[in-house]
Amino acid sequence: MNEGNMAGNPTRLHLNTTSLTPATNSSTPIRSGSGNLDLAEETKTSRNRAKILYEYIMSQGKLFFEKDQLCSKMLSYYMDRLGNSYDEFASRVAAIDEVKKFLDSVGQRRGNEGEFADMVDAVFKQLASLPAFQDRWIRYVHSGNDGIEARKHAHPWVADWDDPKNLLKMDFYTVMVERASESDDWRPVSLSTRMHGYKGQEEQRQQKKQEQQDPPPGIFRKFSHGSWDDARILVELKSNIKHISSIPDLSNMFLKAAQILRFQPNRHFVLGLYICGSSVRVVRCDRTCVLVGAPVNFGSNPALLVKVLVAGFVLDGNDVGFLEGDQAVSMEDVDGKLQPVVVIGQSREKFVLDKQISGPEKDRLIGRGTTVHLAHRLGDPRQQCCIKCAWAHPERPHEAEFLMLLSHVSGVVELLSWDALRLSEVPESIITGFRRCISGRTTPVVDSSTASPLGTLFQPRQLRRTVTSYIGDSFSTTQLSTLDFLKAWLGLFKTISSVLKENIVHRDLSHGNVRFDESKSPKIIDFELAHRIDCGESTVNVTGTPLFMSVEMLFYSEFSQRVYQELHELESGFWVFFFGILLRTQSGKDKLKALQIHALSTGMRGLGEAKWTMIRGPLILEWANWFGQDEDGKLLMNLCRQIVDILYKEGITFPSFEERNKDGKRKHRERYETVKNDILNVLNESIESHKSSVSV
Repeated sequence: MNEGNMAGNPTRLHLNTTSLTPATNSSTPIRSGSGNLDLAEETKTSRNRAKILYEYIMSQGKLFFEKDQLCSKMLSYYMDRLGNSYDEFASRVAAIDEVKKFLDSVGQRRGNEGEFADMVDAVFKQLASLPAFQDRWIRYVHSGNDGIEARKHAHPWVADWDDPKNLLKMDFYTVMVERASESDDWRPVSLSTRMHGYKGQEEQRQQKKQEQQDPPPGIFRKFSHGSWDDARILVELKSNIKHISSIPDLSNMFLKAAQILRFQPNRHFVLGLYICGSSVRVVRCDRTCVLVGAPVNFGSNPALLVKVLVAGFVLDGNDVGFLEGDQAVSMEDVDGKLQPVVVIGQSREKFVLDKQISGPEKDRLIGRGTTVHLAHRLGDPRQQCCIKCAWAHPERPHEAEFLMLLSHVSGVVELLSWDALRLSEVPESIITGFRRCISGRTTPVVDSSTASPLGTLFQPRQLRRTVTSYIGDSFSTTQLSTLDFLKAWLGLFKTISSVLKENIVHRDLSHGNVRFDESKSPKIIDFELAHRIDCGESTVNVTGTPLFMSVEMLFYSEFSQRVYQELHELESGFWVFFFGILLRTQSGKDKLKALQIHALSTGMRGLGEAKWTMIRGPLILEWANWFGQDEDGKLLMNLCRQIVDILYKEGITFPSFEERNKDGKRKHRERYETVKNDILNVLNESIESHKSSVSV
């Protein structure tokens, strides 16, 4: 997260060094995140990005193929949504010249985009004469050779490095449109255009007048306003039927779907049409998994192709993954101006949305897709707040549940409202024929012991919305005197202790999630990954921001059965302020940058080993020299050495999950109390010592 309040992906510091030796026994690789440094040049190409995404989806068991059959249940489901009236229409227009021309070119293994666009226009012209179509305002867009970008003014959280050198390009996509009042142009209507209008240099250019037709054209060949923000259905076109099962080409489609979901935070899934020669697949890229429909040949049934094209014009928003009704953002008159409003919580409170300040990582399809908008209550613009949207697993506790339990803790962000939207799941009639793809092979996944036909790994997500007060200042925007710094560090440890009293571990303390209020007191935000210590469950998957994790958690492999404990939280609190001290000097910034680059190349264990090397006594004393004549800097580094001695007095091995549930639980608690009290005493002594030295 750049400077957002409730980041699902907190700011990560990125750094370059030669002094850290790569670990020889690295385990889990660390994925690049929002704001992270550029990776190797070869990973920037869309082909390699798509490959990485495909391998990740498959490794998580989230890729499913419909078993080969004469008809695809998924395609049939969406075609049935059109109704009998469009069935009859598709049959009537199946013999139009453009369809024949396209099918002829497919037979010659050409099937170029221009002929496909002509066919879409021809279908639209006849479709527009139907009474049932008169209120449809959806069009196809042909991207041509131009890459597609997000509206940067609508997404200021996108880091500079994210400006792609290899822009992705959808062959075709559908958009909802309106006619611009000041011209005869047609322009898209989406959440970003409703919220922000048409800004930016490219979008302010006068668009060439579209050729006047009655009815207007069904496809736009030059559409400078088009953006990832607007795409509804994704259409990919290949001339050769052999591409229908090409993993690289399908992966590239997944990558484009991930880009759409990244810039459409309230989108449940993306529907794609993959047309190769005379075959078509339906692909559903969900935030839970990817479903690839069986290929269907339309060479002898041109009416099917026509109906597929009609689907792009007429499928409703909920059929293609959009929220509808009162779950969606609406435009309301607020003080004489149309503004985006969202209704949240059982009390049906209305909030006016402002700019988005945080968004998901690049090239992520499966996951929470956390986004944050600034907002305010309708009628009270003075109280700024944050609205966070995240696609979470229903069985996990809602972040708001933790915030309600911690409402008495002054160092925790204030909860204002919350809710959870259960959206319609994949129809069971579709998914019963799918098979999971593992290591390039598909296996049956029907599991009678689960409610989901796709087995235990298929977990439909729900959209959770959490509204909290806005705390804007971070380590990079707050100027802390040495005394303020010491008080803030003490305040953070006290807050951590208060949270732990409720048997809750935050699990993602970081520079992004420790903010500062007007009095420069620390506030902990973003409890999305929080966990109860006493829930009786271990955490197999290590979670959080690796740079700030405890050394022990980094040392264990991805599949070690570990549990986050009290001492892990104290250690994360140490790393938050230790790295804050390093940011006070250029040498410290360089060392921190080096550590991040080292972590990307060596994985979790390598990062743990590097951090363990960093905090050994001689190195900390050496770093004190970076501050030169800055006695306060040396004081802070000396304090770090004392806290390190307390934290690691007995080494870095904490009780295992099994030990926590046996005799080790009491001993661990005693050790935690001792470590906590010793750290608080050292901080209090440092504060008093600094006050005395200043007064002298």
